Amino acid sequence: MLVALWLIAHDSRERALDRMRRGLHGLLARVGRDAYHETVTVFWMRVLAHRLACTDATQPLDRRLEEVVAWCSASQPLARHYSDARLSDPAGRRRFMAPDLLPMPDDEVGV
Repeated sequence: MLVALWLIAHDSRERALDRMRRGLHGLLARVGRDAYHETVTVFWMRVLAHRLACTDATQPLDRRLEEVVAWCSASQPLARHYSDARLSDPAGRRRFMAPDLLPMPDDEVGV
């Protein structure tokens, strides 16, 4: 999560997502696993970017990152937005699938 937040804090959302994808694909290739999940990757990058943008930009980055990590731990956003059935759909590993329980956090007001 901290790597994703660092990428988001230092680059555009699109470039951060691209770097995260490449990094995950590279790591998984090195360990010989076919476990990449596009839906989970895109969801986390979007929700983390949104939550980081909601923090007080006048605070030091490390404090803002701690706040986002604490929020993620407390609120469990992936489970709130996606059912197990949706995350188990093999299509979601290859392409982004919208949440089936709640809309994406950056589409909500005040999240």
